[in-house]
Amino acid sequence: MKMRALAVGVLCVCCLTSCSPGPDEPDPAVDPRDETASRGKLGKGDGKKALVDRLLDKSVSSKALEEVLEKPEECSSFALIVAALVAYGEGRLEDSAFLFYAGQLRASFDKVCFPPRGQGGDNPFLAIGAMCAQYGGEINSAVMKKPKVYAKAIDRLEKWNPKAPKDYDPGYKFTIRKTEKEATEAEKVHRAEYIKGMKGVATLLNDKEYFAAFKVVQAYNLSPLDNHPTEEVQKARKTMVRIEKEKGIKGFGRL
Repeated sequence: MKMRALAVGVLCVCCLTSCSPGPDEPDPAVDPRDETASRGKLGKGDGKKALVDRLLDKSVSSKALEEVLEKPEECSSFALIVAALVAYGEGRLEDSAFLFYAGQLRASFDKVCFPPRGQGGDNPFLAIGAMCAQYGGEINSAVMKKPKVYAKAIDRLEKWNPKAPKDYDPGYKFTIRKTEKEATEAEKVHRAEYIKGMKGVATLLNDKEYFAAFKVVQAYNLSPLDNHPTEEVQKARKTMVRIEKEKGIKGFGRL
């Protein structure tokens, strides 16, 4: 079946895997979590409306977005992804892409640092995965049409590192709290591969010949499923594959 969006298969899928089952009974080491904190509040408890709730409230969402951008390293994956949607709605494409990709890396980090108590249908990463699948294609498609913006978003992502201060809440109930150092070390290889792949895509998209061919193939992939590739599309694919081989970068030409 032909892809509906060229980037979905590579970049839209969340970097999450199924979690190992936790204990049946609550772990006594787990701190109590109230409903407000579980919605992904940023920073210390101060009685304010939870950050995710404020991002979802159109009357204050812009202000909440700025709060996320001020300290994105301390925001939960839920907050980062919802903030990405707010930024996208405001036409802030670079911010949207950066926050969306950071949200995926944050989710992978939190899965290690804060193993979720909920399993099966209660696993919070199912919700995160669904959000990525639902909105990732549109964000990816939009930002990849602007190679320089995409490259800037990835540069920001490379400099970003998730933090887990004592008052950080991942947005769900967990079984045990590991240290930030442990989670960072465990995610080191995955993070490096993730960013390397995206920087490779940025390099390709900023090649004028590759980008011209990419636009032809992307337009075809977003067209009705019963359309057959034209000679122009086939030629564009060959151009993409050739450039990918020349640069030694895995891209979209062979998808």
